[in-house]
Amino acid sequence: MRGAWVAVAVAASCGGNAGPVDVEAVLLDFEDDAGVSFEDCGSFAYSGQCFGSDPDTEGGGCLVDAFGACTPARYSVRFVTVEGDPITNHYYVVPTGSGCGVVSFRDTSKDSFSDVDLVREDCGGVDLLNTCPGVTLSACDETDRWGDDAE
Repeated sequence: MRGAWVAVAVAASCGGNAGPVDVEAVLLDFEDDAGVSFEDCGSFAYSGQCFGSDPDTEGGGCLVDAFGACTPARYSVRFVTVEGDPITNHYYVVPTGSGCGVVSFRDTSKDSFSDVDLVREDCGGVDLLNTCPGVTLSACDETDRWGDDAE
């Protein structure tokens, strides 16, 4: 679905939202505020650590194709840290006034060594990556962070 998607207003600085975060609520709010219907490229969970794992080319390819066509889409990838804590990256292709962008939410809320729970980045591009997590983002700016140590 093409359309004029008005970018969600973000703070000029990387000001954070201190305290515990409800990641699902943040993602649902983002989807609602976007005002578009997202194609579901699925989700993929690596059975262990990301390093050395084969990528999910189907879901990652769906996201890259959606970006190329400027079609709203979402895709999630989960892997675990060395300590066994899960990290999930949520990716969204969103139309902007000048084309398309990718919004990434990195959920580290269950990572006992992370200093924040959730980080949002707004990016200008996405490509397939031949290793986990399967996609790589480019031209990214961190626009928000949530969690106890967010500043």
